[in-house]
Amino acid sequence: MYQSIINALKNEKAIDAFDMLNIHKKRNFKLPVLRPIIVIQKIKSNLILKSILYVLTLCWIVLYPLLMVFKLVKYIKKLNYGSCNIDKNSSSMIIATSARIETVIDGIDKELIPSIYLEVPWININKLNLIKIDLMSVLSFYDLLKALAYSIKGVFISVKDMKHPVEVLQTYVLFEYFMLYIGLKKLKKENITSYWYSNHYDRWSVLLDCIGKNNVLLQHGFVNDRFELPYKLKNIKTLYYINEQSINIFKKNIINKNSNINAIQLKNTLELKTIENKNKSIFIISRPAQLELDIELIKILNELGIIIYIKPHPLFDKDPYKKAFSSNNKCILIEDNTYYPDVDIILSGYSTLAIEYELLGKKIIWIPKENLKSIKLKIIKYIGE
Repeated sequence: MYQSIINALKNEKAIDAFDMLNIHKKRNFKLPVLRPIIVIQKIKSNLILKSILYVLTLCWIVLYPLLMVFKLVKYIKKLNYGSCNIDKNSSSMIIATSARIETVIDGIDKELIPSIYLEVPWININKLNLIKIDLMSVLSFYDLLKALAYSIKGVFISVKDMKHPVEVLQTYVLFEYFMLYIGLKKLKKENITSYWYSNHYDRWSVLLDCIGKNNVLLQHGFVNDRFELPYKLKNIKTLYYINEQSINIFKKNIINKNSNINAIQLKNTLELKTIENKNKSIFIISRPAQLELDIELIKILNELGIIIYIKPHPLFDKDPYKKAFSSNNKCILIEDNTYYPDVDIILSGYSTLAIEYELLGKKIIWIPKENLKSIKLKIIKYIGE
């Protein structure tokens, strides 16, 4: 049980390190300061900040039991134990530990999808038209107490495996981790042994891999081929992928090499909306915390007289974008997450949406591969074709 936590945290640290050193550092992205790798990079040369951080980390460890008691009280109020009713013929279920499962599932034939899904109280799910099993209907008060005890012990176990004290911040969802662990173990007794999920390699993916058998992994976003994970998934039977390149990356970097997987391509369900503009148009698919870069890109596009559509990341606040672009009559801010304009050129970071546009034959300019000057030259080239 605790080995799965160690494996999960190793993957989380590997993801952090890659994000900081290989992508965001190049583009001056602003990441949440509490991501451990960010903190380490910022304070490693400052003795005073390093000392303060060590004290705060110690406080986190000491106060952790109290913080988890507050969580316990919150989840006790949501308990609905005993209302769970599972079809005995079901052996698989969707685990909704990522809201992206809602959109990915549309690319799969309905007759292949499990009829039930497990909803967890820390993720909002609105669009899955399946039978819902609430995790809080599976867990009892005693189960929550066990999750509390496991999470407190888990913090001290995980500290032993950490190279830097601030990495203990990765334990912030240990309570929820063990809530799900206990719930899945109970559902296993009801013959639910196989899970469908869209977490590629984070803590939830590792947990599901450690408990389930013959799991189904649904690709929800871009996967990078420039890093490998400390823990690779061992119990994947089927992979639903976006494009051919993704299969090789999953096999090399994410799934254990000894796994014999059945790879199936997801259907492209993207429906483009016709736009009335006669001028050349471009769609900027914004990434998390990319506003400053977007402003620079739009300055370039305004010089070229191009109609601009921009879509902020759905998980981020749109208000800063409204403030930045409200006075620009050539820039159209897309607030409807289901609206996809039929434009000439796509300007994007590594994004699933951009891949879907590419599969429809659209010209893509990948931002991480370019600088502002080369982006401008490519746009000029494309609008001249």
